[in-house]
Amino acid sequence: MNKLTISALIFGSGLALAGAALAGPDCGGKAKAGRMSQLDTNKDGKVTLAELIASKQSWLREVDANKDGVATRAELEARFAAGHAERMTKLFDSKDANKDGRLTREESHMPERWFSRADTNKDGSLTREELTQPPQGPAGRRGGKLAQLDTNSDEKIDGTEIKDAATRMLQRLDQNKDGVLSADELEPNHGRHHGHDGRGGHGGTPSDAPHPSNTPAQGNRAGTQPS
Repeated sequence: MNKLTISALIFGSGLALAGAALAGPDCGGKAKAGRMSQLDTNKDGKVTLAELIASKQSWLREVDANKDGVATRAELEARFAAGHAERMTKLFDSKDANKDGRLTREESHMPERWFSRADTNKDGSLTREELTQPPQGPAGRRGGKLAQLDTNSDEKIDGTEIKDAATRMLQRLDQNKDGVLSADELEPNHGRHHGHDGRGGHGGTPSDAPHPSNTPAQGNRAGTQPS
C-alpha cells in the first residue's frame, strides 16, 4: 500500500490521490470501467439519462436516514462521517503491523507534520479513534454538495433536484451530444480536459460520483453525489 494512503485519506484534499495510489498505474482505466459498470445497468455500453437519474435516486435513498424523501445537511454530514470512519478503520487494520491497536509513525508512513496533526493527544501513536474522527475545518465537500444540488436554497435535496442534477451531468459530459454517455465520456477528469468547469469536479468528486456505496476509497462513498 502506498505510503501516502493514510495521510491522504485523513486530509480531504488528498482523497483522489489516495484512490489513485491504491489502484496503481492503471487506475484511470479501472475507474472508467468501474463507473460504466455501475451506471450502465442494462449493459448496452452507454449511460442514459434514465440510468443517471436512477443512480442519483439510489444515492438519495442512502443518505435520507429518516426516509422523508429529502437529504438534509445533517444527513449529508452523518453519511460523510460514517463513510470516513469505515474507510479509516479498514486502513488502520491493514497498517497496524503488530496488531497492538496503535499506529506508530513508522507503521503509518505518514509525514511528520501530518502524523502530528492526527495524533490529537500527542502520545506519539495513533489510535483507531483518532483516525476515524471526521476531518476538522470547513464542511467543504459536504457543504459544497448541498449548495450544488439545493437549487431552491431550502437547505435540503429533493427528488426534483436529483433529476435536475442528472440532466446537468449528462449535458456537461456528453461531448458528442448524442444524448448518452460513453465510457470515454465518463473517464475521470474528462470534463476538465475539455475545458468544462465541472461545477463541483469530476473523476470521483462529489459532483459526479455515481453512488456512495459503490465508489472506491477515494472518497465518493460517504454521501457524495453528482450535480
